[in-house]
Amino acid sequence: MRPIIKLRGVVKKFGNLTVLKGIDLDIYEGKITTIMGLSGSGKSVTMKLILGLLEPDEGEIYYYDRKISRIPFSERKEILKKFGVVFQNSALFDSLTLFENVAFPLREHYNLTEEEIERRVTHVLELVGLKGAEEKYPSELSGGMRKRGGLARALVTEPEVMLYDEPTTGLDPVTGRVIEDLIVDLYMKYGHTALTINHDVQSTMRMSDYIAFLYDGRIEFFGTPEEAFKSKSIYLKQFLEGRAEGPIKVV
Repeated sequence: MRPIIKLRGVVKKFGNLTVLKGIDLDIYEGKITTIMGLSGSGKSVTMKLILGLLEPDEGEIYYYDRKISRIPFSERKEILKKFGVVFQNSALFDSLTLFENVAFPLREHYNLTEEEIERRVTHVLELVGLKGAEEKYPSELSGGMRKRGGLARALVTEPEVMLYDEPTTGLDPVTGRVIEDLIVDLYMKYGHTALTINHDVQSTMRMSDYIAFLYDGRIEFFGTPEEAFKSKSIYLKQFLEGRAEGPIKVV
């Protein structure tokens, strides 16, 4: 088992605030890894660093053994084609139909025929259960349908790595479970690597092969869901149990 993404000694500051204090993290090939932590603990910052939307102040990030932090945009653009991203709010374009939204990255970054674009878009929309909704606009879709639309857009480029930013946030428990099951089913079907950000403990335990728990700018725990429940970390224990009382003080 080898890491497809590696963070080594990564520090990220915003003014006088140090969000990440030198984290090391491995995202293993062909596995689902979830980053958990309190609000503001640096989960989304970590994902933005991996995507190059932010640069680390110290440390390096690698895709396999290739350094991807602080590299020219032309090099990063090619690497990012291997990543699919599902944003928290789905980030569909309001003025485009579902079909056009899903086709957008293919038209923007790939030299494909219209026939190939139609084939790929139709295929992924069917995979996520949105066949027949191609001509609908985002305003005509339910929250769960928009999430699936965002998932289809990420899948259409046939990425090696899928990144999910809180994929079930804002959904009711039933719809959230449908999205979870869909993510796992697609992972099993394609065998791609997945990195998710999640604050829902039950969802994380169901979906994840590995869990990274961020606390106070550091990786407080990394391991399997089973190991998480056995961890001696008093911070992780309080977080998993959802207790207000304990060493974690929320202000």
